[in-house]
Amino acid sequence: MNDDRRYVLRRKNKDGVDEYLPIHTFTVETYRCGLTAGDRLRLRRPLPSRDDSGAPTGEAVERMNVFPYWIQRADFSSTDFAPVDVDAAVRAFENHDWQDELRLYAELEDERAECCPSGIGFMRQDGDILHICPEKNDVAMVHYHFAAPRKLLGFIPWATLSVETRFGMTRSTVVDLIHFFFDGRHDWMMQRLGPPNRPLERTGSAGRSALGR
Repeated sequence: MNDDRRYVLRRKNKDGVDEYLPIHTFTVETYRCGLTAGDRLRLRRPLPSRDDSGAPTGEAVERMNVFPYWIQRADFSSTDFAPVDVDAAVRAFENHDWQDELRLYAELEDERAECCPSGIGFMRQDGDILHICPEKNDVAMVHYHFAAPRKLLGFIPWATLSVETRFGMTRSTVVDLIHFFFDGRHDWMMQRLGPPNRPLERTGSAGRSALGR
């Protein structure tokens, strides 16, 4: 079938050099999906764009790095929120009233009621989780859940769930971790978390003392 449609196809030849082929002949009239030649489509979202190395670029990166989050209170209640980008994630962490959460935690502990540290959590599409529990003195306990690659019998690839927990993370460190988590920078996260450290001594029912980093 010949019509007035035409375009130029760019491809690499056997020598790795770009070559451009004019395309003006179309032989398929009906495609498997039911579309016919000449039909126009409106995309619900932009197609992912990738650079020559295969890494996502531009708007594709921005749309891929949008993850849901939740906030859990000391009484085990929680609220789920719609996916956000990294800037909104940082704002959600910084703008929440964690002092109020710490007061609730202290009240529940004084009443000997069941309770847990309040916190904010983010989940990537691959299942990795960053869970941040702010404490007294503007520090936080951080849990990083991720799939760690392993090899069974030395050659069969498989993955196990690993959790890294750190105490006394400063606010600036937490903000860095949120950025690295959204960017998928696992190695950078591990470097920023640093070596394992010990839980801090209690300074009261509402939190822990700071650990300098």
